[in-house]
Amino acid sequence: MNTDLHHAEAFLRTEGLSLPALPAELAEQLRERAPGIYSTRELAASPYTLEVHVGELLRCASPADYAVLAIDGHGSQSWAFHYYLVSGPLALFVQLPWGGAYTDVATARAEIERVLAWARPLPQRLAELKRQGRLAPEQKLLVVLTRFSEPRWAWVQPPEAATDEITWQPPAQMLSRIDAELTALNEKQHT
Repeated sequence: MNTDLHHAEAFLRTEGLSLPALPAELAEQLRERAPGIYSTRELAASPYTLEVHVGELLRCASPADYAVLAIDGHGSQSWAFHYYLVSGPLALFVQLPWGGAYTDVATARAEIERVLAWARPLPQRLAELKRQGRLAPEQKLLVVLTRFSEPRWAWVQPPEAATDEITWQPPAQMLSRIDAELTALNEKQHT
């Protein structure tokens, strides 16, 4: 088993956080790139620069699968937990407050764990929809779940460099709305 994966899990455990779900092939590729930063590939930008990573995905015609787990930031308040997972029909970018002088640890931990529990079944749900032909070959569910910029989600087919061409869904009740849409897609398949 991947020793860097064990290190990532131990690192998160010391913070009182659980290891997010990772597809087996990505879990084996996970490497420590810097203290507190684990990724399946070299990173051209810090995980803290979320929009750089989202923009990269939208510009790439055929984005390769990858994962990032990190606690990264700067200064006394601008620190975040990062979980980026680009895998098949899913592009999930989670950036939530963690650490920093004014962050309530219990509240932050509860939000992160709630999001990780919600995200855990997403890859399988989307893979099943794709297998059933409910998704176009390159279609991805793009979820940007952050407290540092505008949270949003959309169905995309990279490359879509011009974000004004994307129909972003409003962030209100984002997780439940995504669940409802995936359920509706699944039910359409069975009717």
